[in-house]
Amino acid sequence: MYINAGEIQNKGFEFSMNTVPVQVKNFSWSLDINWFKNMNEVISLGENIDNILLFQAWDVSINAREGQPYGAIVGTNFVYLDGKKVVGPDGFYLKTDEEEVIGNINPDWNAMNGAQHSIMMLHPPQDMYWMHHT
Repeated sequence: MYINAGEIQNKGFEFSMNTVPVQVKNFSWSLDINWFKNMNEVISLGENIDNILLFQAWDVSINAREGQPYGAIVGTNFVYLDGKKVVGPDGFYLKTDEEEVIGNINPDWNAMNGAQHSIMMLHPPQDMYWMHHT
């Protein structure tokens, strides 16, 4: 059975600029800059549903979980003592017993830089795209 239920809240802002620094008879050069940040939160998923598994591999899953950003990464975390990972007797880092949210798939921000040159009738585009994730 499939249901269409749930609510996701999106908030964000965007900065966009377009300029033509050079424009002469047979040549023009335009620049496009775009920077944006989106923040979202799963508000509800439907009656008696608080988590939907979106993807799972090894010991980690990606979820739609109430109160978290869409795409919450859930798995075991490392055990920390005074801000440092604890190493077990076998030489490996110790893991928590319970799963918890350890991140999300959403980048902190996105940016795009586009340039277009026009020489006579030729218009080769040049685009670059960045995503930042901590």
